[in-house]
Amino acid sequence: MKGLMGMAEGLKLENCTYNSDVIDAMFRQVADSSTLAFTENKIPGRLYAANYDYGRYGIAWSDKDYQNAGGGAWNWNSGNIYRNDGVDLEICSDTLTNGYDVTGIKTGEFIKFTVNAMQSAKYRISFRVAAPAGGGIIMMTPDNSAQQFYTLAQTGGLTTWKTQDAYTVDLTAGIHSLKFTFYVGGYNLNFIDVTNIGPMSVVNELNVPKEFTLEQNFPNPFNPSTVINYQVPKRSFVELKVFNMLGDEVASLVKKEQSAGAYSVNFNASHLSSGVYFYSMSADNFHQTKKLVFLK
Repeated sequence: MKGLMGMAEGLKLENCTYNSDVIDAMFRQVADSSTLAFTENKIPGRLYAANYDYGRYGIAWSDKDYQNAGGGAWNWNSGNIYRNDGVDLEICSDTLTNGYDVTGIKTGEFIKFTVNAMQSAKYRISFRVAAPAGGGIIMMTPDNSAQQFYTLAQTGGLTTWKTQDAYTVDLTAGIHSLKFTFYVGGYNLNFIDVTNIGPMSVVNELNVPKEFTLEQNFPNPFNPSTVINYQVPKRSFVELKVFNMLGDEVASLVKKEQSAGAYSVNFNASHLSSGVYFYSMSADNFHQTKKLVFLK
């Protein structure tokens, strides 16, 4: 009787720790693949890295060792703290913190945030990171549109925190999705500051580029994949192809009619040999070719 009553006492809600991420995973995520904000993310404002969205693995977040990584049978993130899904967290050593940071960041992992922009504006994205070496790359994808890349400078170690201004993005007032992919890992992330720095550009506010544009791929050189961004000012039939040094076509990345807007395409060259290649875009009367370098 004493043992059973002790179990019943422990099951009282006031004696339990409420893990909202566990409840969301058990009941909503089994039937719904959408993401939800973990906390109210108003911008301009600060996005703490540990407060990434609720959602399924591979949709709201991705981590290389997301299952039982902490050593115990039911340890999920490697620090086994704050949240029960798989992004590795630790107690943060920074003076500016909500208590936790994302640690052990590996190449290819990502976190996503649902944010509410208070004004239509141009926003600066800044990262609070601890990086023992330079060369880490963070890729931002706003609303599944064109990616932007930023290469981190070293800060002096995994507990030495510095804020680095990365890039800008135009956002209209309302709800948006910001995905941050750790294109090259090897650092810790505390928070992301989003600052209003002025009005949106007219081109982006109307969502219509002024002219055809083919941008240089990034990264370049690359291994094995790279991103190519381009812009289309009016509805056009667009072709984007990759050629080797002999002029032979090795990949057809785009071959379709597209409406005006900014686009992004990923080129994976893992099946090709190292070397110099060329990518060419044709649309309406626009033709342009640029060089890319694949190094295995």
